[in-house]
Amino acid sequence: MNQPDRKQNPVKEQLSAKNIDIAALRPDTYTLKNGITIDVFHSKAIEIMRLDFVFESGKAYANNTLAAIAAMALVTEGTSKHTAQEIANFLNFRGITIERTIDSLNTYFTIYLQNKYLSETLPLLKEIFCDCTFPQNEYEIYLQKKRQEFENQLQKTTYQASVACLQNIFGSDSIFGKYLTLKDFDKITLEQVRDFHQQYYQWQNCKIFAAGNVTQTNIQAFEETFGTIACDKVYKLIVPQQIQNQAITKNINIADAVQTSVRIGKTINASWDSMEFAKLMVANTLLGGYFGSRLMMNIREDKGYCYGIYSMLQVERNAIYMIISTEVGTEVTQSAINEIFNELQRMQTEPVSDEELQRSKSYLVGDFMRSIDGVYELLERYRSFHTSHTNDTFTHNYLAAIESTTAQDITDLAKKHFKPQDFVTVTAGNI
Repeated sequence: MNQPDRKQNPVKEQLSAKNIDIAALRPDTYTLKNGITIDVFHSKAIEIMRLDFVFESGKAYANNTLAAIAAMALVTEGTSKHTAQEIANFLNFRGITIERTIDSLNTYFTIYLQNKYLSETLPLLKEIFCDCTFPQNEYEIYLQKKRQEFENQLQKTTYQASVACLQNIFGSDSIFGKYLTLKDFDKITLEQVRDFHQQYYQWQNCKIFAAGNVTQTNIQAFEETFGTIACDKVYKLIVPQQIQNQAITKNINIADAVQTSVRIGKTINASWDSMEFAKLMVANTLLGGYFGSRLMMNIREDKGYCYGIYSMLQVERNAIYMIISTEVGTEVTQSAINEIFNELQRMQTEPVSDEELQRSKSYLVGDFMRSIDGVYELLERYRSFHTSHTNDTFTHNYLAAIESTTAQDITDLAKKHFKPQDFVTVTAGNI
């Protein structure tokens, strides 16, 4: 069987970012009479509506990280009007799903439902978010299951390496270094969970997004449900502090692990709205952002050390960081790390060829088109603008950088941002 030549560009003609209409990617924004806004992405072809409620109630706002996590998990476990079983029956009968996630600064609730059920579902959502009672029995059951789940998580090299990398980049006491610990379970009380919910699950602390066949009748339902809520509390948002990069190496031993997780990272000293950062995204793609990247070609294809290796740039509020991640065999851990740093050095000394640069640009345009291919995707993208405090300037610069970045730009950016002495290196495994 002939193997594909992954060094050859399958795209014969360079895709272009020039004709992408950024204005068409924006939502319609509706403002309720109390000031609450709803960003809507319309599509009559979508039968299932998506709603996203984003509360500024992430882990960094809680004295005990578990309080924020439990508040998110338990909002559907009973209100003053409905039991957990009644809420579950309501949702299940109508085929409504609620997904929830939490990060350092925000809690996300994503609801999928049919348009015809919106008017009767919104009052229940309002009740769930603001009138949940956190019954003692459900709380205790949740804590028991969550602790067992967390103890299992601690045995995973991927989790340990990822957490330790961010904690060593930003500091364990920082916003992005705040993670759940076993001690949190010993110190948590139900009163802490209730207090956290009461303080941070307020409607002036929430942003609403919707996507699908959202009609004017639906907007009126939002107005009737949420438009009369008093929104007079002022929230002081947490802003991360700038961190000075330094070389740190940390090894976490996990007995019986069959592989080693490697995480190498640093903060990026550039503004999200600068062309410098936009071009750095192109450079990062060349390094490790897609299957044809230098890291993948070297460490996976040539050396066979791993199944996959990637480099990521993450934009947060007042913070940008870079993470290189992979899982390798224990016996080749140090060799893989050496090759990663070799590639960082090679980016600074070996100019990219025109073919390599154009191949990466083609990938970036195609990936961007996939990221906006549908109203759910547009909602996801615009939601990230809200949580990271970015805007359309980011997209404008990104598309311009895909068109204009040169081989010399890549070399110059690598010399500034890919210095080996700036990186934190974390390994987790049986080492």
